Amino acid sequence: MKKEAERSERINERENSSLTLLRAGEVAKMLGLSRSKAYAMMAAHLVPTVRFGRSVRVPSSALEAWIKANMRQPEISAEAAA
Repeated sequence: MKKEAERSERINERENSSLTLLRAGEVAKMLGLSRSKAYAMMAAHLVPTVRFGRSVRVPSSALEAWIKANMRQPEISAEAAA
């Protein structure tokens, strides 16, 4: 329980930082996906990543931009518009 609280505090501190590098678990939480899916997306370079040796991180600002760029607007049919 204590470790989880400490982890939440670190995540909150990172969110307040201007340049935040997210781990796969944090990316998964932001996207509402499993951690393994986040790892797969990072390995396939579907989301922007930064590599430090064996460590891979996702810049939070780049992830937000990626989300906005990949957001689809609902299609409005001609019947619904009339």
